[in-house]
Amino acid sequence: MPPLRLVADDPTGLAGLEPAVTSAAAKGHARIAIDLDRLPRLEIPDVRQLIRLRRIAHDRGTSVDLQVGSADHRRILEALGLDRLFAFLP
Repeated sequence: MPPLRLVADDPTGLAGLEPAVTSAAAKGHARIAIDLDRLPRLEIPDVRQLIRLRRIAHDRGTSVDLQVGSADHRRILEALGLDRLFAFLP
């Protein structure tokens, strides 16, 4: 089964996805893919929220993947070591 796809965008960004991640994980979705491509920039609060969303999902047995088309976003995530926590989707 393909992952449930959630899109992070402005102005709600990643914080706006918390209810959807919590609900999907509670309903037993095995995987969630968070699309970061509509975020104009990726900042430290966004990174913190990604880790929080992963923790929420992981605690309920759900994995979180990231759709990262932006080379800048990917470089930031890799520099912070988040490529070890998340699978990156093209």
